[in-house]
Amino acid sequence: MKKIIQNNSAFIYPMIIFWIGLGYILSTFSKAEIHLFTNHYHCSFCDIFFKIITNIGNGLFPVALGIVLLLFCIRKGLIVGIASTLAGILSQIFKRLVFPDEPRPLLFFENISNIYIVPGVEMHSHHSFPSGHTATAFSIFFVLSFFTKSVPLKILCLLVALLVGFSRIYLSQHFLADVYFGAIIGISAGIFSVWYMNRYSNSKLDMPLIKI
Repeated sequence: MKKIIQNNSAFIYPMIIFWIGLGYILSTFSKAEIHLFTNHYHCSFCDIFFKIITNIGNGLFPVALGIVLLLFCIRKGLIVGIASTLAGILSQIFKRLVFPDEPRPLLFFENISNIYIVPGVEMHSHHSFPSGHTATAFSIFFVLSFFTKSVPLKILCLLVALLVGFSRIYLSQHFLADVYFGAIIGISAGIFSVWYMNRYSNSKLDMPLIKI
């Protein structure tokens, strides 16, 4: 585990700084204050951009990515599949069993304040904590950043994951706390999947699927 974190320090260490900063914000302001402040800032370009990028966190993207990676390296495809599946399962356990009554922003602010809703977005009202899209995105992009030795690409992976997480707040589908803990779940799932698959030294796992 320690080696995995060290090899992906360009992703992990900046994320720790984000966690500390966001943790301070979460401990200082209420989730309503944070969301209303964020919701105040919007524009047409951001509406379109975040409507698109948020889809990286849905179930179709990791499936497609896993299939593509399998064609080039079975191990990498399996790592992505395990990471995203585990992140999704953990998110649903928390949503459905541990925190089943957590309202999303649309329901939370229903009788409190009007919030900006991005046109064309299908809004949800329940199962807010944690953010499943964020968990999925961080699991995928932690793993992808582990696959590359390029520091700029590792940082790019972190940036994309952060943008997916922020998209959930921008679209008023989640609160900051939902995204915060979704990222923790995603990175934890990514670390576990890399550790688990790297225990197996079978050379066939490092071959493209089409050559098996």
